[in-house]
Amino acid sequence: MGSVIDFTLQYFNVFLIAVLIVLVTLVMSIFIKRKLTLILVMTLLVLGGFITVNLLTYTTFPELYEETLTEDSVIDSIKIRVHDPSSDELYKHASKAIEDPDIIERLMNDFSKIELKKEDHSPQDYYQYHVEIAVTNQVGTDHYLTKVLHVKLDEHFLDDYKIISNTNHLKTIQTLVGGKEGF
Repeated sequence: MGSVIDFTLQYFNVFLIAVLIVLVTLVMSIFIKRKLTLILVMTLLVLGGFITVNLLTYTTFPELYEETLTEDSVIDSIKIRVHDPSSDELYKHASKAIEDPDIIERLMNDFSKIELKKEDHSPQDYYQYHVEIAVTNQVGTDHYLTKVLHVKLDEHFLDDYKIISNTNHLKTIQTLVGGKEGF
């Protein structure tokens, strides 16, 4: 019984799409009498829908956080935590809070170049870097709201997104970890 429910839940979206296609075909058959024309119209609609849904899985770092990171946002600090991916432990072996505006600007510049593709499943449990970005936005006259964005990333993934761009998005983080400004 459990496997039937698991199967149904796993393929429920496919079932809904199939039902939608059948219903649209029935409605369209009222207006389009020729079967060949109806098949061509439905094929174009399905392909157009598929392409549209596929394109919606692509985004960039600025688009992903556009509601929080606006032109008027002030980034107060960035905290970077480094995790050892070879270990199953979640303990941090290094972390640093960054408040220097120049370093924050370099980090955000690195992140702004990242292009992403949504993954349907969580690609991994452990990421090498956990970045907390404290962002303050004005929400009214003399009213400010500070939010903390939690971003987990490594060389290939950012949260549930696969990084598809060929940018060196970890350049500044690795400089901080390994350089004089390091941990």
